[in-house]
Order: sequence, then C-alpha cells, then structure tokens
Amino acid sequence: MKKMVSLSTGNWLICDCLKRKAGRRGLTIEQIGYEASMTTDTVKGRIRNLLGKKFVERIEGSRPTTYRCLLKDLPAPTESPQERILKQAAERNRERSAAIAHAALAVDLMIRSCMTVA
Repeated sequence: MKKMVSLSTGNWLICDCLKRKAGRRGLTIEQIGYEASMTTDTVKGRIRNLLGKKFVERIEGSRPTTYRCLLKDLPAPTESPQERILKQAAERNRERSAAIAHAALAVDLMIRSCMTVA
C-alpha cells in the first residue's frame, strides 16, 4: 500500500520550487526563499521539517548547503485550519470593501442628481 503524502501550502511551495529549479546541484536556503517568496528563517524551519519527513535531501559536499526534493510527484497542497481562516477573513474584507465602495458611489450619484446647474 502506498503511503499518502500530505504537504501544507508553505511546504508544497518549497518542494515545488525545488522540483522546478533545483537540478542536480540543488538550491540554497536563500535561493529557495527568493523563489518561494519566504524569509530565510521560515525556509530554514520548513526545510528542517521536510528533511525529517524525508521529502527533501541535503546534497553532501556542497558549500553553501544545497537541497533537492525527493518526491517524484507533488500532491495537491492541503489547507491548514489557520490558512482557511485567513482566506475567509480576506474574502470578508473584500466583500466589505466592495459594499463600502458601492454605498459611496450610490451616495455620490444621489448628491449629484440633486444638484442644479446655475
């Protein structure tokens, strides 16, 4: 039976970056951070996690240390509860901003329609 692999969105971004860009020589922490739009501290923590799960390998003898993804196929990223909450909050903010803009436009049109040209 094949073991199911589950990756959070951030870990998936790192693995995807390594699959697409690493090649034989791999990528450094700084290069991964640049490609995945993450800070180096975030990448270090996530790489440590991915190394423990055997999803990423450290390339021996490389200075600075480089990494390469070991997964053949990347699974779809799984959304954590925190990411889901942040996404819902962003959607509510977009809806609220759209409602405010619509109300401002309606008030502006009402004011302009009541004005008389002298």
